[in-house]
Amino acid sequence: RRARPVGAAALCPGALAPEPAGTPVVTLAELARFLRSPVGTFLAGRLGVRIPGADAPRGDDIETSLTGLERWRSAERLVRAVRSGHRAEDWARHERALGAIPPGGLGDLATGSIASAVGTLVALAESLGCDVLGSAEPSAEVDIWLEGGTRVVGTVPGGGSPERPGPASVTCTRPQPTHHLRDALDLAALVAADPAPSWRSVTVRRADRGEGADALVLEPVDDEPELRRAAAARLLEVVVDCYRRALREPVPLWPRISRAIYEGRARESDWRGRIDPREGDDARTRLAFGTLSLAEIRSAPARAGDPPGSAVGRADRFAHYLWEAVDSFAHPVASGAPTARAARGRPERAPRGAG
Repeated sequence: RRARPVGAAALCPGALAPEPAGTPVVTLAELARFLRSPVGTFLAGRLGVRIPGADAPRGDDIETSLTGLERWRSAERLVRAVRSGHRAEDWARHERALGAIPPGGLGDLATGSIASAVGTLVALAESLGCDVLGSAEPSAEVDIWLEGGTRVVGTVPGGGSPERPGPASVTCTRPQPTHHLRDALDLAALVAADPAPSWRSVTVRRADRGEGADALVLEPVDDEPELRRAAAARLLEVVVDCYRRALREPVPLWPRISRAIYEGRARESDWRGRIDPREGDDARTRLAFGTLSLAEIRSAPARAGDPPGSAVGRADRFAHYLWEAVDSFAHPVASGAPTARAARGRPERAPRGAG
């Protein structure tokens, strides 16, 4: 078998030409999809290739237990029901009608456990001043012109309070870098449009371990409105730039491993898992990059025209380019107070990883 050059993408060894120039309008929805899967953006957005999900169609068998995926789906439906003003009892009847939970006593145990977990999440959201029912703060339409002529438009969900406006969400997933990226994007759009309000974003999710709840609360780093606006616009410009690059080639950028590279803690086991799949196991990544190890991915040198930075490797260059813009704009706060890192002012720069 002939060896492929280290770092070369299996699908696209070089960047494609930019698409014909048109109205320079990018939507927040497009940017959010990109941040969830930069590689998937190239496949679906430029090539029109969509890889079907791994979920098989449900059969007619009677379920006697819930898998982790089924439990998560049922819990997400309960979250949506609660936020729409419905009771847990209404949700439980709906789940039984769907055949989504086991019959009889097993179903009672399942719905009781899920309702308890979701109740913990909702209670934490309410304690943070979030409008769980979404009646106090509506979604916000944004229309932002960036330097260079790009226009970013879209809708940012509400859920905050009049005192602390901004997006607020409740999810039954565990902490993920995609939460951080999505919330930073929404927050940047609001601040770039109007830097005066005390914007923040809140995502309440399951704790990293166990059955507790956890909250990601992001606030702008800068106190001065115009400095906040500048940092927000810079983040939007970086995200738009990365998005447009991702429409030309599969860029070496992923939510989780790129954050780990930026923080100087990336390991091979973070890239591929023996039991739990990682980003290196994702079908989109394997189609675009083959079976390259994390060391091979990181050893690919930065190219002329790549984002600015001092990192030698492409993966490191993209990781620092995106996450430095995120952390320069907004920092996480805990229980309404900045963390020790954020309290010192500007976020610490993560150590530079090896190229």
